[in-house]
Parts: sequence; structure tokens; C-alpha cells
Amino acid sequence: ATGVVTAARAAFGGLCAGLLTPDAACAALVGRAARDDDALAAFWAAVRDAASAQGLAPPTRHSDAYRLALARAFAYKLFASAAARSGALDRARATAAQGHSSGISRI
Repeated sequence: ATGVVTAARAAFGGLCAGLLTPDAACAALVGRAARDDDALAAFWAAVRDAASAQGLAPPTRHSDAYRLALARAFAYKLFASAAARSGALDRARATAAQGHSSGISRI
């Protein structure tokens, strides 16, 4: 069906000492609508849990809370991009996704 996630991969840099690849979060998206607010909430909760389990990177000039908020904003942009590419996002909201759809391979 159009707008349904068929495969998902994500990677976050700067949160943990190494690259964070939350496989469980991505797997939870498959089969769900790109515009599903519950899917976004579940994805972010799994990313946050994976970051906590892996351990956040040592303090930098930015706080842990700031880095997590920034990662959450990028996750939102990912969902907005997916919804825009699938046609599930109305034109007025599609501008939030402009320039950020390169991370989406298949919907």
C-alpha cells in the first residue's frame, strides 16, 4: 500500500561513543504508515532506549538533553520526508520535509 514503510534503517551520530543504529526501532516501523504518529512515538522511544543502553557519548559542549532533542527533531524530519514522498502529507506541511528525503530509500 502507498505510504506504508517496507524497509527502514537509521543511524545517529554524536549521541553515543559510536554510531547508534537502532535496529529494533527500525524494525518496528515496517508495515506501518509513514504518517502514523504512534509509529513515530514508538520509533523515538526505541531510539532513546537504544541510546541509553549503549551509553551516551562523554559530555561535549552540548548537553545530553540537547543532543537527544536534536536527534528527535531529525527523526521527525525523517517521518515528514517519508510522508511527503508517499503523498500522505498535505502540501502545506510538505515544506517541512524539503531537502531531507535523501535518507529514505523505499516506502
